[in-house]
Amino acid sequence: MVDGHANFLEEPFPGARAQYRITNVPLSAFDPEIRQANITVHGGRLASDGLLEYSPKLTRVEVNNATIADVGVGCIHSPATQQQEAQRAKETGEQIEKQNNRPAVDITVRAFDVNHSDFSYADRTGNPNYKLFVNESDLTLKNLSNHQQQGPADVSLHGKFMGSGDTTASGTFLASRGGPAFDLKIAIVNTDLPSLNDLLRSFGRFNVAAGKLSLYAQIGVKNGNIDGYVKPMFADLEVYNYQKDKNTPIMHQAKELVIGAASHLLTSHRTNQVASDVDLQGNVTKPDVDTWQALSQVLRNAFIRAILPGFDRAVAANAGSGSTRSAQRR
Repeated sequence: MVDGHANFLEEPFPGARAQYRITNVPLSAFDPEIRQANITVHGGRLASDGLLEYSPKLTRVEVNNATIADVGVGCIHSPATQQQEAQRAKETGEQIEKQNNRPAVDITVRAFDVNHSDFSYADRTGNPNYKLFVNESDLTLKNLSNHQQQGPADVSLHGKFMGSGDTTASGTFLASRGGPAFDLKIAIVNTDLPSLNDLLRSFGRFNVAAGKLSLYAQIGVKNGNIDGYVKPMFADLEVYNYQKDKNTPIMHQAKELVIGAASHLLTSHRTNQVASDVDLQGNVTKPDVDTWQALSQVLRNAFIRAILPGFDRAVAANAGSGSTRSAQRR
């Protein structure tokens, strides 16, 4: 439903202003636009209401409410599209930064919800390929604006990382004039570690037979500076398993035995866990990226640094201090 009016005599082009309401629209209607961004969408229906205005003096998008339910959203990173992905990300970032705090453009999303949905990232550039996902997810975004004076946007997420790890995330985002600005807290609890074997093989050249991964993180970006920490915790690790590894090369078996033995020796007898602590300090590598690009970049680097080769870092942390300060941060 659209209800509004237009001024066809406005110069240099006609202007229009309208209230809109849509219900139960399948996301497949947006397939051509979505596929250009290396994103796959399965299922999902959209409902929304708000106001649209386009005139020589002002472009306004006001979304009062928007809800998407039962959708699967995937991002695919592949060798054939790496250059296009980088170029598209650069162009998108430039456009977002151009519109941020621009007086003639007013974009506001008061409430946006994605319910009972799945989000995934597939990397096809490694050996082997790997896929990370959060399923059974509920995401809520409030008070998103392209103007700093409107204050920060709030985001929260609840779901299951790799189908098993209870996941919560919450944070704030601001359309800062100084570039990306956000604070984010993440807790992932008791992920089945074997579900990450493709990732472990791709980066660490080993896998595990059993174990749990929990991860706690707090990440902030302001004025181009990154500050925060990531704390991974490994429990009930079993790196080497004869039945699983009997057909692998002997040097690979030896490597997994060493990793498993080190983690076993330094596991707390009280908690049966290995923990390490990774501080995040530095700069956003490209100051002109938008908030979403910066968030993706920081999260990926933090995740890889935290758990790969997480066992080695756990060994170093325990050998150096006998205890970790990060337990106090939780």
